[in-house]
Amino acid sequence: MLVAPRGSWPWLYGALGGAVMLLAVLLGQSRGAILLGLPAALIVTLVFWRGRRSLAPVIGAMLALLAALVPLTLLLPRLGDLLGSTATFRRHLWYSAWQLIRERPLTGAGLDQFLYWYRSRYLLPEAWEEPNLSIPHNLVLNHWVSLGILGVIIMLVFQVVFWRKLWRLRGWAAGADPVAFMLVLGLAGSMADFLAHGLVDVGYFAINLAFVFFLSLGLLHRLEDMAFNVAPARAVPGPAGLAAAGEDVP
Repeated sequence: MLVAPRGSWPWLYGALGGAVMLLAVLLGQSRGAILLGLPAALIVTLVFWRGRRSLAPVIGAMLALLAALVPLTLLLPRLGDLLGSTATFRRHLWYSAWQLIRERPLTGAGLDQFLYWYRSRYLLPEAWEEPNLSIPHNLVLNHWVSLGILGVIIMLVFQVVFWRKLWRLRGWAAGADPVAFMLVLGLAGSMADFLAHGLVDVGYFAINLAFVFFLSLGLLHRLEDMAFNVAPARAVPGPAGLAAAGEDVP
């Protein structure tokens, strides 16, 4: 939608698809998705789209999101309780997870073990209403509890490599292939939403989220292959360049 000509069929399909997905997120009333995931995805997508000229679009998007927050709190009752019971419960849950990590900083509790440790040893009296939680609802704590400190390091390495490669591929795709550029924007927004929403909810340790995460890595790798194979052919003129592009050389 961002790179398609305004009024064209691809632009219309993008607008309709985006409206349907936005409506689905709003009806789901997930505070993490509405207040963190969507704004992060929008801002990061604008930065990748406009590059150094993204300051004005980002400021405009932030002002529009703030303006939309007022009517949304009236239409969606869950948004009106930002600092209420849910926020308090999250703090108790994170404190319990941190106490577990302090006792087991190197190994954590192990995969799918948080539930048993939490409700049997680390559950605070203030959080007694929800004892059956299998995740600490935070991306960093989740990795640390499940995989130990090594899991946190691996997560950070994945993110550093992902964003460095994606930004480098943005420069190639912007001038080489509009479809590849759209995919770069989609990957940037998707990963930003993944990280922002993961600050207050499950981030990776669910089948669907893990699938999307590695699908994103696979698409990034495919884009890198395309850039590696296409760029030399365009950079080298003459018969060598034609041969690299797969064309017949007279």
